[in-house]
Formats: sequence, structure tokens, C-alpha cells
Amino acid sequence: MKGLVPIRIYLNKIEENKQQLEEAQKNIHDFESRYHTTFEAFKANFPPDADVQSHEDFVEWSFWLDVRDRLNEEINTFKKLNETQG
Repeated sequence: MKGLVPIRIYLNKIEENKQQLEEAQKNIHDFESRYHTTFEAFKANFPPDADVQSHEDFVEWSFWLDVRDRLNEEINTFKKLNETQG
């Protein structure tokens, strides 16, 4: 019975991260739609004289990509931990 508690915790954390991942992906998609490009292309072509809004979007877009990557890593880690507990 002890083993069930950690498994439940892992599964809850995976679900929580999946919900947060959806939010991150939505925000990333919004930026890609707004600028009609990927962040990598946006970054590569970012003009030195860009306006304030473009700078703010750059920072926020980068943030959401970091959030997405971190959540994907956490989800994979929790899945592996869950598999070893099962």
C-alpha cells in the first residue's frame, strides 16, 4: 500500500504539468501566429532597432518556450519514476 502514494503523487503531478503545458503551447502558438514564424526565425531576424512591443514579445515568447521545455522534462521524469514504481 505504501507504493501507491508515490504513484498517485506522480500521476497528479503529470496531470498538473500537462495542463500547464497546454497553456504554454497556446501562448507559443499565439506568438507564432502573430509573427507568422517560429521563435528561432524571429530571433535570427530580430532587428537591433525593434520597438518596445517586439522586445517584450521576444522575452515573453522565450519564457513560454522555457516553460514548455521544463514541463516536458518534468513529465518525462515523472513518467519514468512512475514506471519504476509500478
